[in-house]
Amino acid sequence: MQIAQVDNDTAYYCAFNFPAVLRTVGSQNWYEKLKPMHDQMVRDMRWKVRRSLSYSMHECARILGPAITESDLMPVLFHFLQDIADVAAGVLENLPQILQVLSQEQRDKYIELFIQAQNKAEQANKTRWR
Repeated sequence: MQIAQVDNDTAYYCAFNFPAVLRTVGSQNWYEKLKPMHDQMVRDMRWKVRRSLSYSMHECARILGPAITESDLMPVLFHFLQDIADVAAGVLENLPQILQVLSQEQRDKYIELFIQAQNKAEQANKTRWR
């Protein structure tokens, strides 16, 4: 099934309930059953779908563990940081919980990238004011 082919409400509910489905199906089925759908929702044109995923990313990270979070969710996190403010806010609000899943070595690797993303966001906010 393609997420782009379903109506707005159904796509939103799929994204909203994704962590519960992941918990039920388990991380062992991530690559075979859930990652393809997750990837579609991450790229969905509807910002409410992406926003819902961004606000629940920390829950998915807890379920998936450090290895899959590092390989599959961290690229999504940085993708969401470059999205519209409503989507980026979800990642930023739950960033501490996401980072707790990663090892100290993995966290250290990302600190400079987070600083750059924060600086970019602050600069964008300054240019919005007249």
